[in-house]
Amino acid sequence: MVLSQRHPHAHAAGLQQAISRVEPVRILGIAGAIALNVAALMLLMVPVSAPMRIAPPDQEIFTLPEPPKPKPVEPEPVPIVRPQTIRATAPTLSNPPKPQPMPDQDVIVPDGTDYVPPTLADPMPDIGPTLPNPDPLPSTRLEYASAPAPAYPREALLNGIQGTVVLKVLVDVDGKPLSVEIERSSGNRRLDDAARRQVLRKWMFRPAIRDGRAVQVYGIVPVNFSLSLQ
Repeated sequence: MVLSQRHPHAHAAGLQQAISRVEPVRILGIAGAIALNVAALMLLMVPVSAPMRIAPPDQEIFTLPEPPKPKPVEPEPVPIVRPQTIRATAPTLSNPPKPQPMPDQDVIVPDGTDYVPPTLADPMPDIGPTLPNPDPLPSTRLEYASAPAPAYPREALLNGIQGTVVLKVLVDVDGKPLSVEIERSSGNRRLDDAARRQVLRKWMFRPAIRDGRAVQVYGIVPVNFSLSLQ
């Protein structure tokens, strides 16, 4: 076996050659890394730019015209109406209705209605010559030609009212009653009205004679209303 021994100087020279071959590559790698780091640092140091502001589009402002003011409406003149004075006039009736007589209501009385029988007038004395247009003779007894009894008023009959009415009658020349007045009341108005109405409408008298001619005369006539109990 042959052992070779190298000289120490030869070994150092070989190592130096190897190192000289490695140094450029290492330097290039380190330089590249540094360049990358510097580039990255520079990128980090660049200030972030603010985003661009987009200007809003120009806005046109339109001013609306004011609406025309309405013209004031002038009120139409109202005519002044003056109050008229109305004069009230009394109504006139062309044909005023005549009052209708009340119908007689006949009431049946059990024993009839009693009245004082008439007394014949005394013969009149001769009083001298006849005067033109003589006034009615004063009150005297009358002679009856027809004297039907009056109907008994229903209310008085139901209430049992009785009485005697004394009437003053003016008899015309033909014997008809011209007027009938109440000389003395019976105390009940219904009895008084029934007697007065009956004498004025239904009764007839004999005319009074003076100097051979019929004259008007006043007479007193009693009418009795009585009820007979059975």
